[in-house]
Amino acid sequence: MGRRKKREFYIIDQDKDLIVIDKPAGLLAVPIPGSRAKNLYDLVQRHLGKHGVNVRTVHRIDRFTSGIMIFAKRRRAYEHLGEQFKTHTPKRTYLALVRGRLGKEEGVLEHHLKLIRKGFRNIVVDPSEKGATPARLEYKVQEQYRDAALVAIRLD
Repeated sequence: MGRRKKREFYIIDQDKDLIVIDKPAGLLAVPIPGSRAKNLYDLVQRHLGKHGVNVRTVHRIDRFTSGIMIFAKRRRAYEHLGEQFKTHTPKRTYLALVRGRLGKEEGVLEHHLKLIRKGFRNIVVDPSEKGATPARLEYKVQEQYRDAALVAIRLD
């Protein structure tokens, strides 16, 4: 009996306009310029390209975050979803396991982030710094353990 090949991504759903993928943690969502690292966009494009479909990236999630990603299969869907993400219409909630105990059961964190091209990541910066973008999230502890907490995080 042969071993089953582990799939690199799982399709949750798709129709003529969209494909919804469960992105595993550790996999880049989209290519990084100048990098050959494996990414979900290229994997999905290779999969659908065999059928003459060109996907478009609507949004991304961080490399070490698992979660649902949506790719548009048609221009109209891309434009429609792009507008929704631009106006922050989709509500994104994550579950995170954090070390330690939080001082409060719920709260808001507000920072300013700046994209660093080397390593293609964001860092927290002073709001006055050129290229600083406001970032806000709300959190609520779902379960407190001895040395960790399960936290629901909603991005704004």
